[in-house]
Amino acid sequence: MVRNTWWSLDESRLSEDQIKTLLLWLKSTIDIISIFGRRAITRSAFMAVNKPAWLSMPVLNVKELSKIKLNKLSQVYDEFANTELDSISRLDSD
Repeated sequence: MVRNTWWSLDESRLSEDQIKTLLLWLKSTIDIISIFGRRAITRSAFMAVNKPAWLSMPVLNVKELSKIKLNKLSQVYDEFANTELDSISRLDSD
């Protein structure tokens, strides 16, 4: 059985720079490693991350960052947003 789950994000109280910074965090190496550390071992090639594991994930609090930091991180997001990335197995050379 294949199950997809998703949680919506209400970004109505976030600025554009805060949204970009949050997305940059969620696609970062630190976050990817955190996800792998919380995965459930399965018998197939796929992994499962249960909702309780997602609740314990550390997430950057973009509301606490200064405008200067948000602007810099937003620029990094803009720089890489359309870049095609390699698979996770090639993370060291991507």
